[in-house]
Amino acid sequence: MKDTKFKTVAYIITILFSLMILFPLLYVLSNAMKDSASVYDVPPKMVPNNANSVSVVANYDTVSAGMSQEELLKAIQQDHVAVMMACVNEMQHESVFEVKFYATVNGNTTYYARAHRAEIDLEKDNGIFRGAAITPNTLAQPARWTALVEKLGYQYDPNGIAKYLAPTIQTGEIETTVQHIFEEQYPLTGKFQRSFVH
Repeated sequence: MKDTKFKTVAYIITILFSLMILFPLLYVLSNAMKDSASVYDVPPKMVPNNANSVSVVANYDTVSAGMSQEELLKAIQQDHVAVMMACVNEMQHESVFEVKFYATVNGNTTYYARAHRAEIDLEKDNGIFRGAAITPNTLAQPARWTALVEKLGYQYDPNGIAKYLAPTIQTGEIETTVQHIFEEQYPLTGKFQRSFVH
């Protein structure tokens, strides 16, 4: 009887110490799956938020009238950079892991770009925008936005890209935040049409 009590107490103590040793490892693994802003949440959460992919659609029907294809492409590319940088910079607590940008002209998706948050953060913190505040004026500097467009990549076809159709749904709180960003803080050359977060 005495041996059984001793073994039970020994098992309980062993289990408690095992949990104490494993907790920091589980916490590190949990933080590895969070975005950079969520790591510092107080109180800390063990389960990370869902990763969000933000898609922004801008329409260039009215802007394209009176512009050459080259001028239109430059305007779209400048908006491309504004969308990528503004989404990551202004939505730090929404777990944005990917940003997609669609430009439509006459109902066709003519421009598509996609970037992962890590790529954008790298350019913001250590690359093209290093040491610069992310403002509409900074994003409008031609040397910076042209270099970023080339690094991130894009697809453009004035006749339309059938492979990438612009999303049509807009609902929810995050979509409203995205709309506010591009209608109030970072106005686009094209008309902000909608956003989609999934």
